[in-house]
Amino acid sequence: MLLTTFFAQAASASSNASLSWVTLDPQIFRSSAFGRSHAVPAANLVVVQPPLAGAIASHVAAQPKPFQIDALLLDANYVRRSDAEIFGKKTAAT
Repeated sequence: MLLTTFFAQAASASSNASLSWVTLDPQIFRSSAFGRSHAVPAANLVVVQPPLAGAIASHVAAQPKPFQIDALLLDANYVRRSDAEIFGKKTAAT
């Protein structure tokens, strides 16, 4: 997915409400076509250090009214096979 497409889809999914853009590198956001064409206040561009998932969780938890989401509706997007799949024992059929 192109970065600009991601930014546009995220803004659309939020109904263009005020979003916090959490990033390790703010220059990526600012230099994108989306960042140049949308006036994003500096307060909404949150620069964090790794690990990113923990930083995002901390940012969300610190919000006055954190959003509610049903964890069962989430869909994981894995970028590699799990260790069990890679190093697991072969089945008896193989």
